[in-house]
Amino acid sequence: MGRPAAPPTAQRRLLPVLCVLIALLGFDRASAAAPCVPGGQPCPPPGGFRAGFGPLTLAGGGTSRGGHPVVADLGLTPGHKSIVFGTSNGRLYVVKHDATVAAGFPVTLPREIVSSPAVGTLTKQDGTTVTAIVVGYGSNFPGQVDAGGIRAYLPNGTLLWERTSGPYVGATAPVVSAPAIGDVDGDGKNEVVWTSFDEFVHVSDGATGAEKQGWPYRTYDTIWSSPALADLDGNGKLSVIVGSDQHFQAAPIATPNGGGLHVIDSTGTPRPGFPVYIDQVISGAPAVGDINGDGVPEIVFGTGGFWAGAAHRVYAYRCDGTPVAGWPVTVQGQVVTSPALADLTADGTPEVVVTDDASSPDGLRRLYAFRGNGSSLFTPVVIRDFFGANLSAGDPMVADVLGDSAPELLVPTNGEICVVSSAGVQLTDNGSHAAGTFSFMVTSSLSNATVADLDSDGAAIEVIAVTGIGTSPDIGVWVWNPKAPTLPVPWGLFHQNAARTGVVPGTPPCAAAVGLKFHTLPPCRLIDTRGVTPGAIGGPPLTANEVRTYSLGGRCGIPSTAKALAVNAAVVNPGASGFITIFPGNQSATPVASVLAFGPGVTRACNSVVRLATDASVRISVANVAPAGTDFLLDVSGYFQ
Repeated sequence: MGRPAAPPTAQRRLLPVLCVLIALLGFDRASAAAPCVPGGQPCPPPGGFRAGFGPLTLAGGGTSRGGHPVVADLGLTPGHKSIVFGTSNGRLYVVKHDATVAAGFPVTLPREIVSSPAVGTLTKQDGTTVTAIVVGYGSNFPGQVDAGGIRAYLPNGTLLWERTSGPYVGATAPVVSAPAIGDVDGDGKNEVVWTSFDEFVHVSDGATGAEKQGWPYRTYDTIWSSPALADLDGNGKLSVIVGSDQHFQAAPIATPNGGGLHVIDSTGTPRPGFPVYIDQVISGAPAVGDINGDGVPEIVFGTGGFWAGAAHRVYAYRCDGTPVAGWPVTVQGQVVTSPALADLTADGTPEVVVTDDASSPDGLRRLYAFRGNGSSLFTPVVIRDFFGANLSAGDPMVADVLGDSAPELLVPTNGEICVVSSAGVQLTDNGSHAAGTFSFMVTSSLSNATVADLDSDGAAIEVIAVTGIGTSPDIGVWVWNPKAPTLPVPWGLFHQNAARTGVVPGTPPCAAAVGLKFHTLPPCRLIDTRGVTPGAIGGPPLTANEVRTYSLGGRCGIPSTAKALAVNAAVVNPGASGFITIFPGNQSATPVASVLAFGPGVTRACNSVVRLATDASVRISVANVAPAGTDFLLDVSGYFQ
């Protein structure tokens, strides 16, 4: 099936930060530089500015309308890291620890940079290993949509390679997400994984940028989400985990209106149980970690903000595509940002930290923290700046920036970085100007916050922000030096680390999935609600929004030891648009993941892998998520055990 001429979710959406920029355009922040005096002037944070960064002004640098700086050791000065970021006029900067711009930078890319740069090691064609900076370019802002791609640079500014995106409404597609760097195929050499509005997940050879065999992988709609890379099977190879937009397409594509969570193995093949489809786009980057202490990883993400009437939720899925107990959780607004996973309670298990947008009933943005069972760690915090305004809440970061041995939560909002304690108390001035409050303020709207140790000495932590200097054409780099931190920093960089892999360090593989083998069966019909297939479970048809549980033990040769089935699901003459979801028969909550989407009056079918009940009862549940009934058929061709 051909690509839609104009993917609906790409035409109508804007980068999340755009609404903030419009709201704040021309807002005067000159008072941020005023001394701390009674009467409502902002007090500086503990430690004040790092020398040369109060701020460092880069003439003609533009501003930052998206993306996060990366802090990494580029080998420029022994024992010190550098700050790497892109700007609205397409410049890529490397700023050293001493507030000087590295030789060879800035370099200028063809379009605006809203992608967050990644840093990692790549192996050149001659076999030598080099540190490289990889960044995407292009955005959906006016004048920036007509070109997109990705470039890899050496630390001296030399271009290593470039890849342009596929077509996007007649042009190369913008790359707004962060690339990720890792050894996908387990050959000892890193690849670069990146996504684009061209609807593809790309895996590029680290030496040349050429597409690796088996890739790209198509999602059939635009991709805003940054990919995570995790060794889910413990075999030294990385799965690619990414969200996407989706819109309804008939079989064989069979995608619904909403979003998709894609988990793709190292060969470009979807992992059994994926993709998972939900009712809203997934624009943020998924994060991976063992959030409930069960010894296997979970995949956590929030929903975007495109489809009207969709639920406002944060999701957590297992390695097999089934929801984690207690999830999804409902929040006030949509979570267009990316989660941070960090241990806030010192129990050895990370919590989930997210922010939402203004689509809540009261129009306020909030910060949330959830335990691995889905319960709230504290009452959601309405993020406010020094003036009491609640105009934005960006991607959260987690680090001990006050030297009190407890992690704080950092959220870019309006023209500053808001700091909240791990108990849910805002520590920066929220407009009340209470004694002892302080502000990490800049001079224009801010969409990023980064925490790192620039000097690798543990003596002080750096809090970093990059944005424009008021209404000037210059960009500023603010770096504060609060008190000595607790190291390491759990989630101080966007997507956790400089390579942007999005995984909590030490996360185990999916041990429960290791060792499962596939066994073929002669094609056999298990269910036919029409009642016309001898031996199959018969009718009546599934009614509107009905959930029906079936016991499949002993049917079609399925053994009692089976864990999952390879099936073909079909609907016949459905009365309205909707979707079928199939899930373990002992699972009480009906997931919003779609196995088969359909329209009224048309027969549809789709292959899938479905998980059986975990209590050895060989049961599945089938939900008809539609306002009218339909006949349902299910064929089996094999099982996993």
